[in-house]
Amino acid sequence: MKPDLLLLIKACQECLQIKKPITLKIRTKSRKDSQGLAGYCDSYFRKDKIVGHKVVINLDIVFSSEYNIYDTIAHELIHASMLENGLFNIDFHHDKTFQELAHHLTQYLTNIGFEIDCLYDPVTDTE
Repeated sequence: MKPDLLLLIKACQECLQIKKPITLKIRTKSRKDSQGLAGYCDSYFRKDKIVGHKVVINLDIVFSSEYNIYDTIAHELIHASMLENGLFNIDFHHDKTFQELAHHLTQYLTNIGFEIDCLYDPVTDTE
C-alpha cells in the first residue's frame, strides 16, 4: 500500500482505541524545547479530562534519524493512546506497555499493507 497519512492515522486510532481528536503539526525545524526529538505528543485537558491530543513531528530530526515520518507519527500515537487510556508512565515513557503496544500496532499496520520499520528502538527510546 502506498503510505497515506490519513489512512495511517485512522488505522492507528482504530487499533489503539484513541477516541479523542488528534491535531498533527509538522515542523521543518525543531523548537529549543524539543531539540533532538523526532516527535512528541501532548494532550489537551479541560477540567482534568483529556479532550484531545497534539502530535508534533520535527522534520529536521526525522530526516537525520533512522525513523521515517510514518513510524514517528505511529510512535507518538502510541503515547496518545497510553495517555488517553491511563497507561502512560511519567517516569519511563517507553515501558513494557509501550513496547507491547508498539509490537501490536506494527503487526496491525503491516497486516493492512503499511511498511513499518521501527516503532520502538531500545537504543533511542530510553526515557
